[in-house]
Amino acid sequence: MYELFFNSFRPFSVVVGLLLMFFSGKRLRDFTTARVQDKYLFVAGVLLIVISALHVVIRSTARLFGLSPAQNGGIILSMILAIGILFMLILQLLDKSEVNKRKLDLLNREFSLTNFYTSDEYKKIPQKDQRQVLCIVPSYNEAENLSHLIDRFSSLIDFGKSLTVLLVDDGSSDNTRDIVVASPCVYFRQMTNRGQGSALRAGYELAINLGYQYVVTIDADGQNNPEEIPSLVEPLMKDEADMVIGSRILGKHDITVVWRHWGVKFFTALFNLLSGQQITDISSGFKAIKVSSLKLLNLHEDQFQASEFLMLSAKTGARFREVPIHFKQRHSGKSKKGNDLSYAIKFCSVLFFTWIRYR
Repeated sequence: MYELFFNSFRPFSVVVGLLLMFFSGKRLRDFTTARVQDKYLFVAGVLLIVISALHVVIRSTARLFGLSPAQNGGIILSMILAIGILFMLILQLLDKSEVNKRKLDLLNREFSLTNFYTSDEYKKIPQKDQRQVLCIVPSYNEAENLSHLIDRFSSLIDFGKSLTVLLVDDGSSDNTRDIVVASPCVYFRQMTNRGQGSALRAGYELAINLGYQYVVTIDADGQNNPEEIPSLVEPLMKDEADMVIGSRILGKHDITVVWRHWGVKFFTALFNLLSGQQITDISSGFKAIKVSSLKLLNLHEDQFQASEFLMLSAKTGARFREVPIHFKQRHSGKSKKGNDLSYAIKFCSVLFFTWIRYR
């Protein structure tokens, strides 16, 4: 029965393989209609013919693994090989997708930077001798929180002389632009929504290109206090640290969800174990860094970038310092981090693979 099935299946496989090779090959010769999948269809046709022609070899190999003809060993081995090949093709497609994603990010940022340098917002940037601290505020549809946040920057009267606030709009669809343009803050817009990590990289590139000495990052949702910026920057100015983290654990934390609080502690402990550091708050978005240290970081993550940022900083030998902060509840609206479990898994994944990549 097995031999009858396998022998009858072989001619069918050869015919299908030849048809795949013919039609996909015809398309591949026409560059105006050729698509990526045509290459894979052509390879699939070749494999069908090879498997059909080498059925004796396949059955002999199957016996080595204890798969007899009575157990459909040849068919099972062929399916295993097909799954293996499919898996390799999926990995190749994922690799190409990652490459294309990075190219898109670079294209988006370059286009956005070109538009910025020719805009009226660029004129808000102070003279070179006054470019000391750049505070980057990544924002995506946070218009309802921005007026409240921007008003609080005005309290930094003395420190504000050396501070430039840059709001990076990550492709918002609300009235973020209207609010920021009407304020002393500098407005920078990314053409498409790419994620917080991408928005921050745009801000970092501006800080480097414009010659700022220090960079501060702060969330747009009102959970961080702009009034605490001087305490983050002071250790950098005194050259006591290269990276300063605002810690809710050392300070005050308006806990809204208990397991998030313990999640911060767990991932911080994991980070300390992998990096050799001794910090208390790995997921704080409120931090400051010297631009000289920032230049050493090769950042890629579009989301969950906090763990990548800190792990890479540790790998470059940056000196860490923490200062206590008051971490508040969102001024309004809901968090865009998504499901707590998926966020935790992805955050941990970025942390671990960043550690592996730069060991």
